[in-house]
Amino acid sequence: MSDRFFKNNYPDYDGEQYLGPDNQLVPQLRSTITQWIGHHLGILESNLNQTNPSDGSVYTGSAGIALLYMRLAQLLPDQSSNYMSKAKTLIDSALKLLNGQVISFLCGDPGPLAIAAVIYYKSGDQKASDQCIQKILSMKRNALSHSNPDEYLYGRAGYLYTLMFLRREIGHHVIDAQHITDIFEAIIKSGEKYARQTGSRSPLMYQWHGSEYMGAAHGVSGIAYLLLKVAHHESFAHLRPYIDSHLLPTVEFLKSKCLSSGNYISSSDSASDKLVQWCHGAPSFVYLFNQAYE
Repeated sequence: MSDRFFKNNYPDYDGEQYLGPDNQLVPQLRSTITQWIGHHLGILESNLNQTNPSDGSVYTGSAGIALLYMRLAQLLPDQSSNYMSKAKTLIDSALKLLNGQVISFLCGDPGPLAIAAVIYYKSGDQKASDQCIQKILSMKRNALSHSNPDEYLYGRAGYLYTLMFLRREIGHHVIDAQHITDIFEAIIKSGEKYARQTGSRSPLMYQWHGSEYMGAAHGVSGIAYLLLKVAHHESFAHLRPYIDSHLLPTVEFLKSKCLSSGNYISSSDSASDKLVQWCHGAPSFVYLFNQAYE
């Protein structure tokens, strides 16, 4: 293994109790986490002037920091107003940088627009929230275009995540179920077609820039995770047949790609054992296997 990972110096879980009878974090742990958040927020805020002013994305730009503040506002009610104000300032800036080039949550316009829709909704600006949502919905035709990839970072899966994010954060009424079904089934059909063309042993297979990636960012595990997430949702019972016919067999195929170290291959044409990341490698499979287990 190379050094392209962070060494984990913490002990394995050994039965410690982290939740109290109320299913909330025990006070000592909650206090430690709150202090940790405050410390690292200080580091973040002292370096905000060094961030790229032309990057408004969720993945590496101002919208991602806005999402952090939005989450803190939800989790820490005593500081909610302060954090939500910071979130709004950052997302207003991010919206000025939309370029219409990518359809995903992390790297494209849908992410900043969705976060803005939630922040405006929580702040009582229904009109601004609705405008952001309508812009996202108007991207459906582009999302269904064959010119777009299926993967999570830049493609259709990232657009699908955006739609589910809005339903979770604001309400099911803001995104019609058929809109989500159409995107879901387009991803399924694309994976079926490519798997058939290439003779894959998996019922679903995808490629990005000529490589069959396995990980979460560009590959099958990220796409399959999100499809499982949608199909398990109570609003999409009509999609559940895909779980047994397509998704769980795809999970079984991915399980077979484990290396002797416990890591997973990054692509079908690589047996390298150096990447241990969310993008490529074992960490990218955790979400998928957990969702499949549920």
